[in-house]
Amino acid sequence: MKKIFTSISDRLKINLIISIVLIPSLLLASVCLILAHGRISYIIFISFLTAIIISGAVLAIYLMSKEIMLAKRRSNFVSNISHELKTPLTSINMFADMLSMGLYDSEDDHDEYLSIIQKECRRLINLIDKVINYSRLESGKTEFQYKPEHIEEVVLSALKTFDEQMIDEKYEITIDISDELPQLLIDRDAITEALLNLLINAIKYSFERKVIIVSVKVENNYVVIGVKDKGIGIAEDQQKKIFEPFYRVNDPSLQNINGSGLGLTFVKYIIEAHRGKVIVESKIGYGSEFKLLLPYKDRR
Repeated sequence: MKKIFTSISDRLKINLIISIVLIPSLLLASVCLILAHGRISYIIFISFLTAIIISGAVLAIYLMSKEIMLAKRRSNFVSNISHELKTPLTSINMFADMLSMGLYDSEDDHDEYLSIIQKECRRLINLIDKVINYSRLESGKTEFQYKPEHIEEVVLSALKTFDEQMIDEKYEITIDISDELPQLLIDRDAITEALLNLLINAIKYSFERKVIIVSVKVENNYVVIGVKDKGIGIAEDQQKKIFEPFYRVNDPSLQNINGSGLGLTFVKYIIEAHRGKVIVESKIGYGSEFKLLLPYKDRR
């Protein structure tokens, strides 16, 4: 499986190889042109070489700025993950101490404290899974197990898991699944993970009306899984950037929302590994719809 992230050292190696091969070749070509055609060819060559050098400098600056931005996002990712790990660990430690010391008034309190500990443990597991998945993606070691699956069963199973995870959230969900859907050759766990990421985001970024519409239908040789919400929406200039690693929308009102900036990166990678596409349609103040397009004919 190919890597989706390229390190700065790899890029510098590539640039070095290009320089070693290209510059001597250009110098040799200039000598040959001067000997063969004289001053006019020399002027043409110098102009051409100048254009190449300027273009190379612009490209190098662009690549370095991208790397600096990615490094900053990685730093923010580490900071966010550290905070998200500390919060549930603090809760687990506090309620475990209260249970061990008998600091509860009734069996209802006892059960509530246990429930909180279980919830925070699930939260920790989800965070650790994100870090592990990112590590696998970056190293190119992610492998998918493709098997024929009934997509409606996969979607309904994912919704059940989502409902269990969001047991404390108040939301409405509408499900619209077409009849006679074709079987798909997919990795069931990976598609479930992609769908759960979209569902969780739909809740996180819906403040007043937590309403989700999940649809599954066939369109133009694709099975399309749609997740639509009535949340805050995504600005048009942000809609491509949200799939980049560690990217988080720069909006002060969203700073208190926990997140790693990797969820949608995973979604895009998973769907593209299935030869599919991810489409987002969104408008500020009106919500968003993410569509997962999976080919139902094996195109590999």
